[in-house]
Amino acid sequence: MRSTDGGTTWTAVGGGSLPNAQLNCLAAHGATLYLATATDVMRSTDQGATWTTIGQTLPNAPVMQLQISNGFLYASTFGRGLWRLSL
Repeated sequence: MRSTDGGTTWTAVGGGSLPNAQLNCLAAHGATLYLATATDVMRSTDQGATWTTIGQTLPNAPVMQLQISNGFLYASTFGRGLWRLSL
């Protein structure tokens, strides 16, 4: 969902490219969005209209938190540690 009026109204995004899984955390780096899900990390470069999977080296575990720092995306998983992906 996306809101352009401070949350008064919402519009569906994703165009069917989001997984049917729990969405846990959203991080932004410039115009790029990163989404932590119960299955992987997704990236959107078009304000959430389409999403692609990134971080294929992540373990098979839910990604709970995301943090961006010094050119890296840090992904905290449930029970499998903290992983660093280069941006």
